[in-house]
Amino acid sequence: MRINEGGNALAAIRPTQSPTAASNSAAAFSAIMTTANAAPAEKDNSQPDFTSMTRKEMFDWMNGKIIGGEMSLDDSSAFLGMTVRIPVEAGHDAPLALDDREQVNFVLMTQDGIAGARSRNDDMTRKMLETAMQVMRHDHGGRVDLRT
Repeated sequence: MRINEGGNALAAIRPTQSPTAASNSAAAFSAIMTTANAAPAEKDNSQPDFTSMTRKEMFDWMNGKIIGGEMSLDDSSAFLGMTVRIPVEAGHDAPLALDDREQVNFVLMTQDGIAGARSRNDDMTRKMLETAMQVMRHDHGGRVDLRT
């Protein structure tokens, strides 16, 4: 066995591809890319009904917006607060669970929260809830620009 022979060992074990096969592969890839770009995946563009949702539905909607890059974590703060329901008699060790039965009017809840924040001169909470209200009024499955 000669070690310094002029042949390339990788070329010897690499399967050869005919020019026709290479052309077909490129055409197949091109066709796949054209199809993918021409028909984007269907999105659920249905408007959520914020006047009658469960806390779990609100959480799932909010989480989908965050994952989809349509809402920042900062802008989700008010929504996250709305998804939690803590009974008066619950202690600090009470487990938190998302209620998937009670229908909640989150628009009314947000309006009441804004009024309460105004009465307490709590500008931070008021602005957070006003941002949430803006999102609820303008969400049509698209991105809402909340920068001011």
